Amino acid sequence: MSQLHHATVHVHLTACSDTWLSFTLKHSRTPEIQMSISQPTLPLATNMAKHNVLGFNVVRVKITEDTEVIRHLFIKPHSTRDADPQRPKNRTLFVINIPPYVNKKCLENFFLKCGKIENIFLCNKPTTDPVSVEVSKYIPNTEPLMCYKVAYVVFQNENCVTKAMKIFKDNVGILIKEKEYLTQNTGVKKWCKDYAGNSENTDVVKKELNDYFKEYDEKQELEKQKLKRKTEDTDAEGWMKVTKLSKVKANQPKVSRYIKRKQKKKRTEAHLLDFYTFQMKETQQNRIQELRKKFEEDKQKIALMKAARKFKPF
Repeated sequence: MSQLHHATVHVHLTACSDTWLSFTLKHSRTPEIQMSISQPTLPLATNMAKHNVLGFNVVRVKITEDTEVIRHLFIKPHSTRDADPQRPKNRTLFVINIPPYVNKKCLENFFLKCGKIENIFLCNKPTTDPVSVEVSKYIPNTEPLMCYKVAYVVFQNENCVTKAMKIFKDNVGILIKEKEYLTQNTGVKKWCKDYAGNSENTDVVKKELNDYFKEYDEKQELEKQKLKRKTEDTDAEGWMKVTKLSKVKANQPKVSRYIKRKQKKKRTEAHLLDFYTFQMKETQQNRIQELRKKFEEDKQKIALMKAARKFKPF
Protein backbone atom coordinates (compact mmCIF):
# COMPACT_ATOMS: atom_id res chain seq x y z
CA MET A 1 0.00 0.00 0.00
CA SER A 2 1.36 3.38 -0.94
CA GLN A 3 1.89 5.84 1.84
CA LEU A 4 0.86 9.45 1.66
CA HIS A 5 3.79 11.80 2.28
CA HIS A 6 3.21 15.29 3.54
CA ALA A 7 5.55 17.96 2.23
CA THR A 8 5.67 21.73 2.35
CA VAL A 9 5.76 23.82 -0.81
CA HIS A 10 7.40 27.21 -0.41
CA VAL A 11 6.32 29.85 -2.94
CA HIS A 12 8.46 32.95 -3.29
CA LEU A 13 7.13 35.75 -5.50
CA THR A 14 9.35 38.45 -6.95
CA ALA A 15 8.73 41.26 -9.39
CA CYS A 16 11.43 41.87 -11.98
CA SER A 17 11.89 44.57 -14.56
CA ASP A 18 11.88 42.23 -17.55
CA THR A 19 9.27 39.83 -16.23
CA TRP A 20 5.75 40.40 -15.02
CA LEU A 21 5.86 37.71 -12.29
CA SER A 22 8.49 35.18 -11.14
CA PHE A 23 8.17 32.55 -8.41
CA THR A 24 10.22 29.72 -6.87
CA LEU A 25 8.86 26.34 -5.76
CA LYS A 26 10.72 24.42 -3.04
CA HIS A 27 9.86 20.81 -2.19
CA SER A 28 11.65 18.42 0.18
CA ARG A 29 11.89 15.60 -2.42
CA THR A 30 12.51 17.59 -5.61
CA PRO A 31 15.12 20.16 -6.63
CA GLU A 32 14.27 23.86 -6.58
CA ILE A 33 12.07 24.96 -9.50
CA GLN A 34 12.09 28.53 -10.76
CA MET A 35 9.49 29.86 -13.16
CA SER A 36 8.66 33.26 -14.58
CA ILE A 37 5.74 34.72 -16.49
CA SER A 38 6.36 37.42 -19.05
CA GLN A 39 4.34 40.59 -18.93
CA PRO A 40 1.20 40.22 -21.05
CA THR A 41 0.77 42.44 -24.07
CA LEU A 42 -2.25 44.69 -23.70
CA PRO A 43 -2.38 46.82 -26.83
CA LEU A 44 -5.69 48.36 -25.87
CA ALA A 45 -4.51 49.31 -22.37
CA THR A 46 -1.12 50.67 -23.43
CA ASN A 47 -2.48 52.70 -26.32
CA MET A 48 -5.64 53.71 -24.55
CA ALA A 49 -4.36 57.10 -23.47
CA LYS A 50 -3.35 58.05 -27.03
CA HIS A 51 -6.38 56.92 -28.99
CA ASN A 52 -10.11 57.28 -28.96
CA VAL A 53 -12.26 54.30 -28.04
CA LEU A 54 -15.60 54.28 -29.85
CA GLY A 55 -15.60 58.07 -30.04
CA PHE A 56 -14.59 58.59 -26.40
CA ASN A 57 -11.39 60.22 -25.20
CA VAL A 58 -9.62 58.07 -22.60
CA VAL A 59 -8.72 59.75 -19.28
CA ARG A 60 -6.22 57.95 -17.06
CA VAL A 61 -6.98 58.42 -13.37
CA LYS A 62 -5.90 57.14 -9.98
CA ILE A 63 -8.36 56.90 -7.13
CA THR A 64 -5.86 58.34 -4.63
CA GLU A 65 -2.32 59.70 -4.84
CA ASP A 66 -0.67 56.78 -3.00
CA THR A 67 -2.04 54.06 -5.29
CA GLU A 68 -0.29 52.80 -8.41
CA VAL A 69 -3.41 51.34 -10.03
CA ILE A 70 -4.54 53.36 -13.03
CA ARG A 71 -8.18 53.34 -14.04
CA HIS A 72 -9.80 54.83 -17.12
CA LEU A 73 -12.68 57.23 -17.58
CA PHE A 74 -14.20 57.79 -21.01
CA ILE A 75 -15.39 61.27 -21.95
CA LYS A 76 -16.96 62.96 -24.96
CA PRO A 77 -19.23 65.97 -25.62
CA HIS A 78 -22.87 65.20 -24.93
CA SER A 79 -25.06 65.43 -28.03
CA THR A 80 -28.72 64.61 -28.64
CA ARG A 81 -31.20 65.23 -31.42
CA ASP A 82 -33.71 66.98 -29.20
CA ALA A 83 -32.97 70.05 -27.10
CA ASP A 84 -32.34 69.30 -23.44
CA PRO A 85 -32.59 72.27 -21.03
CA GLN A 86 -30.97 70.27 -18.21
CA ARG A 87 -27.98 69.17 -20.32
CA PRO A 88 -27.25 71.77 -23.04
CA LYS A 89 -25.56 70.30 -26.07
CA ASN A 90 -22.47 72.54 -26.21
CA ARG A 91 -21.85 72.81 -22.46
CA THR A 92 -22.26 69.19 -21.28
CA LEU A 93 -19.52 66.57 -20.96
CA PHE A 94 -20.58 62.91 -20.97
CA VAL A 95 -18.48 60.67 -18.66
CA ILE A 96 -18.74 56.87 -18.26
CA ASN A 97 -17.02 54.09 -16.26
CA ILE A 98 -17.23 56.00 -12.97
CA PRO A 99 -16.59 53.78 -9.89
CA PRO A 100 -19.45 53.44 -7.37
CA TYR A 101 -17.60 55.25 -4.54
CA VAL A 102 -16.92 58.39 -6.61
CA ASN A 103 -19.54 61.03 -5.84
CA LYS A 104 -20.47 64.44 -7.25
CA LYS A 105 -17.96 66.25 -5.05
CA CYS A 106 -15.08 64.15 -6.37
CA LEU A 107 -16.10 64.76 -9.99
CA GLU A 108 -16.54 68.48 -9.34
CA ASN A 109 -12.99 68.79 -7.93
CA PHE A 110 -11.60 66.69 -10.77
CA PHE A 111 -13.16 68.68 -13.65
CA LEU A 112 -12.86 72.08 -11.95
CA LYS A 113 -9.57 72.70 -13.74
CA CYS A 114 -11.53 72.80 -17.02
CA GLY A 115 -13.81 75.62 -15.89
CA LYS A 116 -16.72 76.53 -13.65
CA ILE A 117 -19.31 73.75 -13.29
CA GLU A 118 -23.02 74.51 -13.27
CA ASN A 119 -24.35 71.06 -12.36
CA ILE A 120 -23.50 67.34 -12.35
CA PHE A 121 -26.07 64.59 -12.97
CA LEU A 122 -25.26 60.97 -12.00
CA CYS A 123 -27.22 58.10 -13.58
CA ASN A 124 -27.07 54.31 -13.64
CA LYS A 125 -26.97 54.31 -17.45
CA PRO A 126 -27.12 56.78 -20.36
CA THR A 127 -30.56 58.26 -20.85
CA THR A 128 -32.28 60.95 -22.90
CA ASP A 129 -35.09 61.37 -20.36
CA PRO A 130 -35.06 64.31 -17.92
CA VAL A 131 -32.88 63.54 -14.90
CA SER A 132 -34.81 63.46 -11.64
CA VAL A 133 -33.34 65.63 -8.92
CA GLU A 134 -33.52 64.28 -5.37
CA VAL A 135 -35.73 66.67 -3.39
CA SER A 136 -36.67 64.69 -0.30
CA LYS A 137 -34.46 62.41 1.79
CA TYR A 138 -37.43 60.29 2.90
CA ILE A 139 -39.32 60.15 -0.41
CA PRO A 140 -36.70 59.21 -3.01
CA ASN A 141 -37.61 59.63 -6.66
CA THR A 142 -34.39 58.16 -8.09
CA GLU A 143 -32.81 54.71 -7.99
CA PRO A 144 -29.79 54.22 -5.71
CA LEU A 145 -26.48 54.24 -7.60
CA MET A 146 -24.81 51.02 -6.45
CA CYS A 147 -22.75 50.15 -9.52
CA TYR A 148 -20.49 51.76 -12.12
CA LYS A 149 -22.31 54.83 -13.36
CA VAL A 150 -22.31 57.65 -15.90
CA ALA A 151 -22.25 61.41 -15.36
CA TYR A 152 -23.31 64.53 -17.25
CA VAL A 153 -21.04 67.42 -16.26
CA VAL A 154 -22.66 70.75 -17.23
CA PHE A 155 -20.20 73.68 -17.50
CA GLN A 156 -21.05 77.36 -17.50
CA ASN A 157 -19.11 78.06 -20.72
CA GLU A 158 -18.94 76.17 -24.01
CA ASN A 159 -15.14 76.26 -24.29
CA CYS A 160 -14.84 74.21 -21.07
CA VAL A 161 -15.91 71.04 -22.89
CA THR A 162 -13.23 71.57 -25.56
CA LYS A 163 -10.66 72.19 -22.84
CA ALA A 164 -11.65 68.98 -21.02
CA MET A 165 -11.15 66.95 -24.22
CA LYS A 166 -7.55 68.23 -24.49
CA ILE A 167 -6.30 68.70 -20.94
CA PHE A 168 -6.37 65.03 -19.86
CA LYS A 169 -4.57 63.51 -22.84
CA ASP A 170 -1.11 63.03 -21.31
CA ASN A 171 -1.72 63.51 -17.58
CA VAL A 172 -2.89 61.08 -14.89
CA GLY A 173 -5.54 62.69 -12.70
CA ILE A 174 -6.46 62.04 -9.05
CA LEU A 175 -10.15 61.37 -8.49
CA ILE A 176 -10.29 61.52 -4.68
CA LYS A 177 -8.08 63.89 -2.72
CA GLU A 178 -6.50 62.84 0.58
CA LYS A 179 -8.94 64.78 2.79
CA GLU A 180 -11.95 63.44 0.90
CA TYR A 181 -10.53 59.92 0.94
CA LEU A 182 -10.19 59.97 4.74
CA THR A 183 -13.84 61.00 5.09
CA GLN A 184 -15.06 58.57 2.39
CA ASN A 185 -17.36 55.89 3.81
CA THR A 186 -16.84 52.46 2.29
CA GLY A 187 -17.29 48.88 3.47
CA VAL A 188 -18.24 48.46 7.13
CA LYS A 189 -18.09 52.23 7.79
CA LYS A 190 -20.71 52.84 5.10
CA TRP A 191 -22.99 50.09 6.45
CA CYS A 192 -22.73 51.50 9.99
CA LYS A 193 -23.53 55.00 8.72
CA ASP A 194 -26.52 53.72 6.71
CA TYR A 195 -27.81 51.82 9.76
CA ALA A 196 -27.42 54.85 12.00
CA GLY A 197 -29.20 56.99 9.41
CA ASN A 198 -32.33 54.80 9.61
CA SER A 199 -33.20 56.30 13.01
CA GLU A 200 -34.65 59.68 12.13
CA ASN A 201 -36.56 62.30 14.08
CA THR A 202 -40.26 61.49 13.69
CA ASP A 203 -41.27 65.17 13.79
CA VAL A 204 -38.97 65.99 10.86
CA VAL A 205 -40.26 63.03 8.85
CA LYS A 206 -43.88 63.93 9.59
CA LYS A 207 -43.35 67.56 8.54
CA GLU A 208 -41.69 66.54 5.26
CA LEU A 209 -44.43 64.03 4.44
CA ASN A 210 -47.15 66.59 5.17
CA ASP A 211 -45.44 69.11 2.88
CA TYR A 212 -45.17 66.50 0.14
CA PHE A 213 -48.86 65.53 0.26
CA LYS A 214 -49.90 69.16 0.50
CA GLU A 215 -48.00 69.93 -2.69
CA TYR A 216 -49.53 66.84 -4.35
CA ASP A 217 -53.09 67.91 -3.40
CA GLU A 218 -52.45 71.39 -4.79
CA LYS A 219 -51.30 69.93 -8.12
CA GLN A 220 -54.39 67.71 -8.31
CA GLU A 221 -56.65 70.68 -7.57
CA LEU A 222 -55.00 72.74 -10.33
CA GLU A 223 -55.57 69.91 -12.82
CA LYS A 224 -59.25 69.74 -11.87
CA GLN A 225 -59.63 73.51 -12.27
CA LYS A 226 -58.02 73.40 -15.72
CA LEU A 227 -60.35 70.60 -16.81
CA LYS A 228 -63.35 72.47 -15.42
CA ARG A 229 -62.44 75.61 -17.36
CA LYS A 230 -62.17 73.58 -20.54
CA THR A 231 -65.70 72.22 -20.07
CA GLU A 232 -67.10 75.71 -19.51
CA ASP A 233 -65.39 77.36 -22.47
CA THR A 234 -67.26 77.67 -25.75
CA ASP A 235 -65.77 78.03 -29.20
CA ALA A 236 -66.47 80.80 -31.75
CA GLU A 237 -69.64 79.07 -32.98
CA GLY A 238 -71.05 78.67 -29.47
CA TRP A 239 -70.37 74.94 -29.07
CA MET A 240 -69.39 73.68 -25.64
CA LYS A 241 -67.01 70.75 -25.21
CA VAL A 242 -68.50 68.11 -22.88
CA THR A 243 -66.10 66.03 -20.81
CA LYS A 244 -66.61 63.52 -18.05
CA LEU A 245 -64.63 63.14 -14.86
CA SER A 246 -64.32 59.46 -14.03
CA LYS A 247 -62.47 57.71 -11.22
CA VAL A 248 -61.95 54.68 -13.46
CA LYS A 249 -58.58 54.96 -15.14
CA ALA A 250 -58.25 54.31 -18.84
CA ASN A 251 -56.44 51.24 -20.05
CA GLN A 252 -52.69 51.54 -20.08
CA PRO A 253 -51.00 51.24 -23.51
CA LYS A 254 -49.54 47.86 -22.54
CA VAL A 255 -52.97 46.47 -21.58
CA SER A 256 -54.56 47.89 -24.73
CA ARG A 257 -51.94 46.21 -26.92
CA TYR A 258 -52.59 42.87 -25.16
CA ILE A 259 -56.37 43.17 -25.71
CA LYS A 260 -55.88 44.01 -29.39
CA ARG A 261 -53.60 41.01 -29.93
CA LYS A 262 -56.11 38.72 -28.22
CA GLN A 263 -59.01 40.01 -30.33
CA LYS A 264 -56.96 39.68 -33.52
CA LYS A 265 -56.09 36.08 -32.64
CA LYS A 266 -59.77 35.25 -32.08
CA ARG A 267 -60.75 36.74 -35.45
CA THR A 268 -57.98 34.80 -37.19
CA GLU A 269 -59.08 31.51 -35.64
CA ALA A 270 -62.70 32.18 -36.59
CA HIS A 271 -61.80 32.99 -40.20
CA LEU A 272 -59.61 29.92 -40.64
CA LEU A 273 -62.05 27.46 -39.06
CA ASP A 274 -63.76 26.42 -42.33
CA PHE A 275 -61.54 28.10 -44.85
CA TYR A 276 -60.90 25.12 -47.19
CA THR A 277 -63.45 22.77 -48.83
CA PHE A 278 -62.08 19.64 -47.15
CA GLN A 279 -62.44 21.38 -43.78
CA MET A 280 -66.12 22.01 -44.45
CA LYS A 281 -66.65 18.36 -45.49
CA GLU A 282 -64.85 17.05 -42.41
CA THR A 283 -66.91 19.31 -40.15
CA GLN A 284 -70.16 18.12 -41.74
CA GLN A 285 -69.17 14.45 -41.49
CA ASN A 286 -68.22 14.82 -37.84
CA ARG A 287 -71.54 16.47 -37.09
CA ILE A 288 -73.46 13.63 -38.81
CA GLN A 289 -71.46 10.98 -36.90
CA GLU A 290 -72.21 12.70 -33.61
CA LEU A 291 -75.95 12.77 -34.43
CA ARG A 292 -75.95 9.05 -35.35
CA LYS A 293 -74.07 8.15 -32.19
CA LYS A 294 -76.54 10.09 -30.06
CA PHE A 295 -79.49 8.45 -31.88
CA GLU A 296 -78.14 4.95 -31.13
CA GLU A 297 -77.63 5.86 -27.48
CA ASP A 298 -81.22 7.10 -27.23
CA LYS A 299 -82.51 3.86 -28.81
CA GLN A 300 -80.64 1.79 -26.22
CA LYS A 301 -82.07 3.85 -23.39
CA ILE A 302 -85.62 3.41 -24.72
CA ALA A 303 -85.10 -0.35 -25.02
CA LEU A 304 -83.93 -0.59 -21.42
CA MET A 305 -86.90 1.45 -20.20
CA LYS A 306 -89.33 -0.85 -22.13
CA ALA A 307 -87.74 -3.90 -20.58
CA ALA A 308 -88.20 -2.39 -17.14
CA ARG A 309 -91.86 -1.49 -18.00
CA LYS A 310 -91.22 2.14 -17.27
CA PHE A 311 -91.70 3.39 -20.81
CA LYS A 312 -94.85 5.57 -20.92
CA PRO A 313 -94.72 7.81 -23.98
CA PHE A 314 -98.40 8.91 -23.45
